[in-house]
Amino acid sequence: MAGCPCCVNESDIKILHSKKLNALTEEDLSRYVFKAILGEMRKILPRIMGLLTFVAFSSYDSIILDKILTEFLRLKAAL
Repeated sequence: MAGCPCCVNESDIKILHSKKLNALTEEDLSRYVFKAILGEMRKILPRIMGLLTFVAFSSYDSIILDKILTEFLRLKAAL
C-alpha cells in the first residue's frame, strides 16, 4: 500500500501491516486516512467503514465521507 511520500511515511504504512484488518484501531488508521486518497484506501475501507459505524472516528468522519462521495461522483461522471 503506497501513499504520498510527503504525507504518509514508512512508519504509517507499517502500522497498517502490523495487525489483521479487523484489529486495526482508529488510532492505527487516523493519520493514513487523513492523508491518503480513496483509491489507496480500498484495502482498508471495510475496516474504516466499520469504525465509522460503531465508533466516532474523531474529526475524520467528514473527511472520509467526503473522499467516498468524491470518488463516487468521479466514477459516475466517467460512465
